[in-house]
Amino acid sequence: MIDDYFKDRKFSRERALAFGFKRAGDGYELKKEFEDSRFLFVARISKSGKIHAEVLDDFGEAYTLHLMDGAVGKFVGRVRDDYERTLAAIASRCFVPDAFHSGDSKKILQVVLKKYGDELEFPWDDLEAGIFRRRDSRKWYGLLMRIGRDRLGLSGEGKIEVLNLHGVPAENEKLWDEKSIFPAYHMNKKHWISILLDGGVPARKIFGLIEKSYELAKK
Repeated sequence: MIDDYFKDRKFSRERALAFGFKRAGDGYELKKEFEDSRFLFVARISKSGKIHAEVLDDFGEAYTLHLMDGAVGKFVGRVRDDYERTLAAIASRCFVPDAFHSGDSKKILQVVLKKYGDELEFPWDDLEAGIFRRRDSRKWYGLLMRIGRDRLGLSGEGKIEVLNLHGVPAENEKLWDEKSIFPAYHMNKKHWISILLDGGVPARKIFGLIEKSYELAKK
């Protein structure tokens, strides 16, 4: 269960220290007393970013009933709520989203931040879909996604990384090749395109299309 909170996330040392973690050996440790139960929550994060968490009772012994689905009762419920709430807070405040791993995606994230000052936003619970939004108009100009290959009519299994960008309809149609650039998945196909981020589209072309999408979003 604990791994579910940290899926597609990467440990941030700076954020963890700001949250209250302390250096402990070659890793980091957080101790927090649960207000409702007075039990002690202990989390340790290794140098590689792997997290281990446990709850200790009044005698310093590991308490595990909150991890058992069949365990019921008000006290167990309070401990379980505190445990899950604390894990969720650590995941959101000490780890950063890290769902996109292609070379194109990483370069896009770096360039967009440097050029426009915009970080990828995650308006949904799903970390496999994030948006780039202009600060002035608050309009989207990009949607970065991990989707199944079949969503673009491609054969094979597994997921691909895709960038949706706004464009002019007549120009969009000329870009479609059904290999690397497609009518947009999940958006208006006249006004948006989907770029497959597998190295098939030159970086210069991608960033030119991002710039055009950014300009269109100011209206």
